[in-house]
Amino acid sequence: MPNVRGQSLDVSGFAGLDEADARARLEQQGPNELPSQGKRSLLIIVLEVAREPMFLMLVAAGSLYLLMGEPADALMLLGLFFVVMAITII
Repeated sequence: MPNVRGQSLDVSGFAGLDEADARARLEQQGPNELPSQGKRSLLIIVLEVAREPMFLMLVAAGSLYLLMGEPADALMLLGLFFVVMAITII
């Protein structure tokens, strides 16, 4: 079997499990797969995304612009927050 450099690797000394060992391990340890996660609700996804530091900074900057009397800039930043949130959720 050639490797990345085009050289052959000697794998003749390696042997896999025989059928009985494989069946025993399957019964004892279960299938070789990662545990699946349950479905997350929309609210959980939104909360996870909203806790990200960059999103919090975006909301903070938008709020500061709103307090400073710059509603156009504040709406732009807060609008971007919702756009990025929607993209992340989808």
